[in-house]
Amino acid sequence: MAWIESHQALATHRKTMALEAALNLDTPTAIGHLHLLWWWALDNAPSGDLTDIPDPVIARAAQWHGDASQFVSALVLSRFVDEHPRCLHDWQDYSGRLITKRQANTLRMREQRALHVQRTTSACAGATVPNSTQPNSTQPNSTPSIPLKRGNLSLQGQNGSLPDWVDRGTWDAFLEMRKKQRAAPTEHAKQLLIASLARLRAAGNDPKLVLEQSIQNSWKGVFALKEDIRGQDRQTTRHGSPGNKPSGAFADCET
Repeated sequence: MAWIESHQALATHRKTMALEAALNLDTPTAIGHLHLLWWWALDNAPSGDLTDIPDPVIARAAQWHGDASQFVSALVLSRFVDEHPRCLHDWQDYSGRLITKRQANTLRMREQRALHVQRTTSACAGATVPNSTQPNSTQPNSTPSIPLKRGNLSLQGQNGSLPDWVDRGTWDAFLEMRKKQRAAPTEHAKQLLIASLARLRAAGNDPKLVLEQSIQNSWKGVFALKEDIRGQDRQTTRHGSPGNKPSGAFADCET
């Protein structure tokens, strides 16, 4: 069952009041449209990125039957949606635990299937089948001893350290920037950020440039590089100067 944090302060928050004023809504209706959009995003935009989602789709997801562009503009005006890049504001802070739970469930089911295959194979060969009473057997509900993976990308290094493809200096600078914003990420939030970096890396984005882009723009999250930045990075690499990385050009996405 999908869920998301919902705080009682939302009813009287200035952002909710701004949305009500922009769309001439009462409080229950405004809160209803917001939650419908957030619930839809859990399954259809789990990263919170709305860049490639048209206004009519966003409006339909929130069950807004008026002008779609007006609705999306009101979400941006009230800061429930960040404009550049277009994404749900502070989405990881509210959906992160659900996403982590889903990842853990997927890993647990994968381990259970592997254990079932192992037991079946051992039984057919007449070998001793590992069980829960044996000290070295695999426990489906225990904390996994292997690094969490997504595809072929390891999201952890040895002993929970950073992956070898994440530049330590740039990562530390990113965390320091978050700390100065009074938004230092928890260990759980760090895992989600590294997972996002892994997905961006698989899509062809340089993790170091992604972090530098967020540092320059004071973004709490990590986002895909703009095409001009990626092109400049490839050009500098061809000329043998990979250390001269261009900075990102997105607008600020601060809280």
